[in-house]
Amino acid sequence: MRTNLALPLLWLNEVQPGNVTGIQDRFGHHHPWVELYNSGTNALNLSGYFLANNYTNLAQWAFPAGASINPGQFLVVYVDGNSSESVTNELHTSFAIPTVTGSVVLTRFAGGQTTVIDYLNYKLVNADRSYGAFADGTPAKREKFYFATPGGTNSNTWPAVPVTINEWMASNTGAIADPADGHYDDWFELYNAGPTPVDLSGYTLTDNLTNTTQFTIPAGYIVPANGFLLVWADNDTNQNSTNDPNLHVNFKLSQSGEGIWLFAPNGTNVEGVAFGQQTNDISQGRWPDGNSGQYYFMPTPTPGAANVLGTPTNHAPVLAAIDNQTINEGSQLLFTATATDSDSGQTLSYSLDPGAPPGASINASSGVFVWTPTEAQGPGTYPVAVRVTDNGSPPLSDAQTFSIVVNSAVELRFTGVAMSGNSVVTLNWASQVGKTYRVEYKDDLTQTNWSALGDFNATGSITSATNTVSGTPQRYYRIEQF
Repeated sequence: MRTNLALPLLWLNEVQPGNVTGIQDRFGHHHPWVELYNSGTNALNLSGYFLANNYTNLAQWAFPAGASINPGQFLVVYVDGNSSESVTNELHTSFAIPTVTGSVVLTRFAGGQTTVIDYLNYKLVNADRSYGAFADGTPAKREKFYFATPGGTNSNTWPAVPVTINEWMASNTGAIADPADGHYDDWFELYNAGPTPVDLSGYTLTDNLTNTTQFTIPAGYIVPANGFLLVWADNDTNQNSTNDPNLHVNFKLSQSGEGIWLFAPNGTNVEGVAFGQQTNDISQGRWPDGNSGQYYFMPTPTPGAANVLGTPTNHAPVLAAIDNQTINEGSQLLFTATATDSDSGQTLSYSLDPGAPPGASINASSGVFVWTPTEAQGPGTYPVAVRVTDNGSPPLSDAQTFSIVVNSAVELRFTGVAMSGNSVVTLNWASQVGKTYRVEYKDDLTQTNWSALGDFNATGSITSATNTVSGTPQRYYRIEQF
């Protein structure tokens, strides 16, 4: 990454160090590759440019004479150590890059000195996954990708996985001992309801929505098909071992109630639960396994196995799904959360779990959620968990986690003024869909009052108005937003 604006807009856009089933070269071989992207408007001659897999020999491999990259083009180079296989439309470097973890450096020799044009350092990239910039040509925003896109626009989407947080115990005083050390630690269980194993390498777990990357699941942790992964919330990550199928995370659970969330490597919320006050040595979770909408207290905990349920004395309320939201800075987001409870006569209370953005609130009795993000809070994405709790014995709850995307407010400004013939002026300005704009004018700035041209409702990012100015040597315009 660099700050010198005089350098060419040429980037190391994506790398796949472990290409097992991806693209093939003309001989049908799978090799690691790196992708260059020219985000500029001019073609670049690559003579004098080099690639390297280290920072000490920056001229390790030179682009051959005649190599170039057009504006907007993605150029794939195989970094496989087989430079003798290079042809005009298929480049191979003289060095290979390490699988899983390593570096790639792009340099240019000009004016008697070597300059680093771009570089990337990748770490713990699984086979057939890649690492790069999202969006293209933004090296400050690099991340791991599930879907590699050699020679094309990068995508940070991840496939949906049928994994739920299925059971948890936040007050384990003597029920289940951690086999790693014999301690009675907090734990929770992940359940895969699908017919194929789910690899959670690179996914994150947290009990704090302000830190969605609190714990990154190491490589190799897989939830079997229709199976379970036991997670010890003991803050003993040093106990993670290839000899132990259980996972240990860097946080503990609160007996007074909190939440647990699972996020994909791109930050998408996969699953989340929020729970209230817990009882010693009694777990809480879903029944049957993976069921949505209701949590049960279970006197017989079953970590790593199918949940067992007795006859419940109270049923948890069910909170209706809440869609992800998008709002602009300074605009109000308003909606009502709704819930039902099969136990008649109970009172439902709504609340926001820890991690909600400052200024957001929900009415405890009506479920009305209100938030007006400030300019300082955008742009950004905010995960929010709404919880509803009944007053049964014991009190039970349900929660829904959703995301609020805050976009920057549209700057009110003219984007263009054009005259048709000698009398009709067309005004264009940046607008926000749904807003109303008033255009006013005067012919002399010494005049006290402005004349109204009209009010215009924005239906797109640009709004236009026309005005006839025949016989008027000059006219001044202004816009107001309502």
